[in-house]
Amino acid sequence: LEDSEKIKIVMVSGMTTLWPDFEKNTFEELLKAIAGIKRTIAKSKPLIILTAPLHKSSEIKPIGGTALTHFGSVLVLIEDREKYIEYKLIQHPSLPERRLVKWIPLKPKRRLKISPKNTTLDNWV
Repeated sequence: LEDSEKIKIVMVSGMTTLWPDFEKNTFEELLKAIAGIKRTIAKSKPLIILTAPLHKSSEIKPIGGTALTHFGSVLVLIEDREKYIEYKLIQHPSLPERRLVKWIPLKPKRRLKISPKNTTLDNWV
């Protein structure tokens, strides 16, 4: 991968879940993994998306701490709730913190005899 210049996007899901018992010794392994990603992207400068679970004692910091937050210039927290998905911009080089909520459409409790989609007023009278 290091020799490829055609890389447009790099996605790593669950970056720190590669090490189930994340401690000091695995922190060095995380730094080696980040260094490998940096070497891979040196030529093509692609968009990088890394995901990591939250640290158990923090509401915004991922497992891996400052190694991951300093590696990425943008930090977004995504919370999937029952009725909505909340996106929080926590760290960005030029934008302030902000919050965006996308509501999940509710399913109807009962099925209608006539679908309200693509009907005219005559069908209801």
